[in-house]
Amino acid sequence: MIEDRIGTTLICNIIVQDVGAGNVEVAVADPVTLTATADNNSLHQVLKSMRETLKSTIEIL
Repeated sequence: MIEDRIGTTLICNIIVQDVGAGNVEVAVADPVTLTATADNNSLHQVLKSMRETLKSTIEIL
């Protein structure tokens, strides 16, 4: 396990909001930024992957 309690620091909420005129806004906190103080390169690599997955998913929407 890279960092067994990292879930306690991650905000796993995604906000989807109708902003009118047929537009939707999606917002999510950046997992890399949320854990910037963690001194664990393996964890940082996992979080970068999470960031890219979230970004790709949002772009599809």
